[in-house]
Amino acid sequence: GFNSKATCMPTIVLCCLVQALVRTKRVAELVELTLAGTDSQKANAAVDLRDIAQRSADNQIAIAEAGGIKPLVMLCRDGTERQKYVAAGALREIASKNADNQGAIAWAGGIKPLVVLCRDGTERQKENAAGALRELAYKHAKNKEAINFAGGVRPLIVLCRDGTARQKEHAAGALQALAAWPGNSDNQKEINRAGGIKPLIALCRDGTARQKQNAAGALREIASKNVENQIAIARAGGIEPLVALSRDGNELQKENAVSALLELASDRPWIKAAIVWAGATEPLLRMAQSFDVALSGQKEKALGTLRHLAGTTDTTKALEWASTQL
Repeated sequence: GFNSKATCMPTIVLCCLVQALVRTKRVAELVELTLAGTDSQKANAAVDLRDIAQRSADNQIAIAEAGGIKPLVMLCRDGTERQKYVAAGALREIASKNADNQGAIAWAGGIKPLVVLCRDGTERQKENAAGALRELAYKHAKNKEAINFAGGVRPLIVLCRDGTARQKEHAAGALQALAAWPGNSDNQKEINRAGGIKPLIALCRDGTARQKQNAAGALREIASKNVENQIAIARAGGIEPLVALSRDGNELQKENAVSALLELASDRPWIKAAIVWAGATEPLLRMAQSFDVALSGQKEKALGTLRHLAGTTDTTKALEWASTQL
């Protein structure tokens, strides 16, 4: 009998191959334009490469394999104002959750020009550069070290404090990525030393939804296994906004906030007491008693925080203790 699957499969494979060939040809043409086009063609080609990279991981790989990273780095460093802005955006998308491309951009010398744009660029250049640094730092220990070495921490803190809404959002996300494990210890110290804690607390309290989410995540990473930073966050007034997010925030804000409280509650008794005084017990207890599987991450962190606050490793005792605090 007629096998429709047997007939369709070769056709589907052929279509995929044709699409891949067309994509490869188009990417190669765009890369050539970033190298040898007019100023306008270079900028437009960078925009097209950014848009192509956004669509799929395969496209990110295709751009890297076509030699697209080096000319984009050159545009970030030496291009016109528009070329710098769009090239930084293209590098952000090419690096997104792609470890090979993160490493290739750093190897091509991309970190220093992005730090310079983050510090000295136009508003749009700063926004895209901060986003690119966030993607380069994400779970990439060597890039985190390189961004810190290139002086990237302080410009990101300035953007967190004084930037536009999108700059603040991207900068807080970049600081979160820089402070996260692995390779986080020096960056944690530098963020505190450079005055990064107060602007992040301000974003937790007064920021947009995404700023609050990213800032709470950054405070979580800055506090992780670092008693000096835990003390600095508590003394700078970080506990109350984190408790407020754990109570009233959206689900992502709550998870980041309760994770930050878990880190803060891990050592000093006076910080534990301050968390209780700030009203954390009720939202933590509510999370700990949730049966929603989708919120299991929140539940785990809330239980861990309650165990720290109760001074016990036993979950039942922690829940009993929390109920007496209400």
